[in-house]
Amino acid sequence: MTDIFISYAHEDQERVRPIVKELETRGWSVFWDKKIPAGEQWHLYIAKALNASHCVIVVWSRHSIVSDSVIEEAQVAKMKGVLVPLRIDTVDPPLGFGLIQASDLSDWKNETYDSDLLQLVNAVASKISFSAQAVIPQTPISELVEVAARGTTITSTPELQTPRPKPQLKESEKISWPSKKQNQQVAMAFAVFMLLLFVVMTFVSWKQEKMSAGQSQGVETVTAKPQSDDSLLRRAKEVMAQKEAAVAREETARLKAKQDADAQNKAAKLKAEREASVSKTIAPKIGDKYGGGIVFSVDAAGRRGLIAAKADVPGADKYSWIAAKNACQNLVENGYSDWYLPSKDELNKLYQAKSAVGGFAPNYYWSSAEYGANQAWFQDFGGGYQLVDYKLAEWRVRPVRAFYIMSQKEKTANASKIKLPRLEDL
Repeated sequence: MTDIFISYAHEDQERVRPIVKELETRGWSVFWDKKIPAGEQWHLYIAKALNASHCVIVVWSRHSIVSDSVIEEAQVAKMKGVLVPLRIDTVDPPLGFGLIQASDLSDWKNETYDSDLLQLVNAVASKISFSAQAVIPQTPISELVEVAARGTTITSTPELQTPRPKPQLKESEKISWPSKKQNQQVAMAFAVFMLLLFVVMTFVSWKQEKMSAGQSQGVETVTAKPQSDDSLLRRAKEVMAQKEAAVAREETARLKAKQDADAQNKAAKLKAEREASVSKTIAPKIGDKYGGGIVFSVDAAGRRGLIAAKADVPGADKYSWIAAKNACQNLVENGYSDWYLPSKDELNKLYQAKSAVGGFAPNYYWSSAEYGANQAWFQDFGGGYQLVDYKLAEWRVRPVRAFYIMSQKEKTANASKIKLPRLEDL
């Protein structure tokens, strides 16, 4: 069993290497080189190492926060309670991990006694001790010799080690790194500049509109002339025409409203007739044998629902995700050939009605819901929780199919090939 599993993006391998060296120096076994031995399957090899570790360090960087595999490994570690997050870049962790305090080595200079590194060591030691009641690795003999040569003392566990003073660099060797406070000041100054620019542009635009309005009013004042009798007559005719047009629009709107009300009344009447015909149809209940299987879901109207096959597809838990889909699509059961692999929500409904359906094993069952290109959702019919696994994993399969019961009116229309009017055509 490995003490520490390190999850990181491939682009950060050289930045992670010094951290691995510091952890191994303290006596811990570290799994971080993800080269697959010959004969091993990649997803099983990684999953086995992840589940066997007492502590999982997830390295957050600008590369890893967008890596599906790193986020998935972090989610598993969080569920197990062995997650120790670590930042090597000034980035925010993905959604769901922001509330867990992360060690920060974004400014680490590969110093063994750096306070931030010791904080990470203490967190790892705590997780390992709590996870498996393991003995915390003792301080290596090389470090004891080095400390004894300096004439100081050191305790046996990483938590109580005295940090070594950081070496002082010459002025010519120092690298000027912008502090967080300086970055905040620059951001604040930029925000103030953009706000002032917005205010100035708004004022200039308002001023131009006001000047344009004044100029147009002046032109109208200059060009205005006394109106003649003919112009007054034309103006009166225009006003009358506008009033007649307004009256015509109101009449058109009134007729349109009446037509809409009539159409709504017809639609309501047709709906009532359909509901009355549906009430006369005997609807199956959950647990009834119907449509080649057993009903496990019915809507409120009793017309639509889902049917599960009476038993799992033969072969127990020997179906990968692709094989499970093909087995459902190729199944012909009791004269029905429209079986399919249930969705994530349909599988949960099937779990809730498993007592009425029967024949389930307390094991994992595939759903058709995918999680990325290489994984899919499954559900534990022993505990009820839903998880994600690689599509190459092999679990059980229970096919399902949907049913719809036509009303008497729909049956008559279908038999005589009379097309029912749509609501929008009424």
